This record gives sequence, C-alpha cells and structure tokens, in this order.
Amino acid sequence: MTNKLSKQKEELETYIRSTGHNTRGMNVENNHVLIEKPILDSYEDEHQRKELIDLVNVIETRTRGGKYEVTEFESDLLQEINVEQIQNEIKKKTISVDYLVKTFSGKLEFSQEQLDDGQYNLTDFLGKKIIKLKRKTRNREIGKILQTATTQTATSIDDLKTIVSLINPERIVSMVVSQSLFNVLEKMKDTSGNYLLKVDKETGTSETFFVDNFLIVDDTTLGNKGDKKAFIGDLENFVTLFDRKKDTLSWMTSENVFGKKLILHTRFDVKKVESDCGYIAEWN
Repeated sequence: MTNKLSKQKEELETYIRSTGHNTRGMNVENNHVLIEKPILDSYEDEHQRKELIDLVNVIETRTRGGKYEVTEFESDLLQEINVEQIQNEIKKKTISVDYLVKTFSGKLEFSQEQLDDGQYNLTDFLGKKIIKLKRKTRNREIGKILQTATTQTATSIDDLKTIVSLINPERIVSMVVSQSLFNVLEKMKDTSGNYLLKVDKETGTSETFFVDNFLIVDDTTLGNKGDKKAFIGDLENFVTLFDRKKDTLSWMTSENVFGKKLILHTRFDVKKVESDCGYIAEWN
C-alpha cells in the first residue's frame, strides 16, 4: 500500500469514527464525502467469480447525463474503397441511446463497538462491504434490462441450444440462468443415466452449451422467485452501464433510530443498446 493510499484510508476512517464531524483531507460536496477511487479499487477482489457487472459494457461518465452512440455490431467492419471514395464517409448503421445517471443509497450496517473501538480496521471492513453492495445493486439493475429482451420458449436443453444458435457466433455469447431453471437442468439425464448439464463454476463456462460465459443468478434478477428463466445473448452489446464513479458517504440523523446512520450513495444508469442480440428463454 502506498503512503498516499494509506493516508486516504486514515482520513476516511477518521471521518467515519467522528460521525462526520472531522472532514480533514476529505473532498466534501453537499455534506457528502467522496470515497477516493484508489480506496475502492484496493478492495476489489481479482479472484472473485464472474457476475453480470463483469460481462456488460461499462463506461465511465463524467457528466450526469448524455447521449451514447455506437456502431451496430453487424456493420462494424472495414470496407474496401477506391480513391474516389476516400473523401466520402463510409455509411455505417449506428445506435444512439440517452442516459441519465441515478443515485442509489442505503445504510451501511456496523456495530457501535466497531465505531468506538480503535482496534477494529473500520475502513477495511466497510470497504469490502461497499464493494459487495455496489456490485449487487448494479447486477440487479442490469437484470431489469435483461428482462426486456425478446422472449423465447424452451422445454428442453435442445431448445436452449436452438436459442443460442440465434446469436451471431462472432459475438461473445453469455448464458445467464436463474437458480430455479438451473435446478431443473442440473438434474436432467440421458438414457444412460449421465447428467446432461456440464458446468465449470470456477471458470464460469459450460461444455453443454456453445457459449463463452455461463452464469447462475438469483431468480429475482431475471424475474420473480420460482421463475425458470435464462438470458442468452451478447451481454456486452445488449447492455451498457454508465458509471458516474462518484461514490460518497454521508452521516444522517435518523428519526426512527437513536443516533446517526452512515449512508452510502452510488451513481450509475443502465441502458439497453442492441436489442437484437439477446433473448429471454422461459422454461415451459
């Protein structure tokens, strides 16, 4: 850990332990203190299993809103031209979406002992917790976008393979399966009694399906509890997450609970970009 990062963590911990009174060295805006990016980066786990947030397109935005334009996947290639055409712009199909960053807030839970007792490394404890909350929140919002994909019905593993075949094989294809659907698929056997589904949870891949990523998520990410669903498609081009990269903390007085509570604020927006590169499979 560099001296600068160590100092940033010390200043953040001082702010937290003082319940917001000591803001020395902190970047303060509207009673919120900015969590410096190097602090959060230090708590990212490079060995963590893949999640939705790791598979979609993430763009850092420095403004609250704007317009995002991308070339359609099928037309994004170089073309042969002659000398007369050099001065003319080659026409490519583009897709444009408007985004507007939203703020998501929630209480950070920790004990009074951790706040009062200096032997607890409060910054490390909260840093790891903040990363988990950020990732979980983004995964849920990405899931809401996946639910808007065109629906296909499936009654067998072969039906799911047919849906996979609808996606251009040049794309990076992911299969995101709800827990309830996975529980059905993992019990299916062939006539010899061998299990049909082969998945490597550690690498997030599957031998059963011709996909690049295989991911199991909570049912509510793709619908409701008990829903047997799967998203099949090019996650990186179907979804773009616009990340404001301005995570902040603030101490707020609670009317219902005695004392103050520490609130985390994180800012981003999620948009569907290419709608024709993904499908929602509903198990019938």
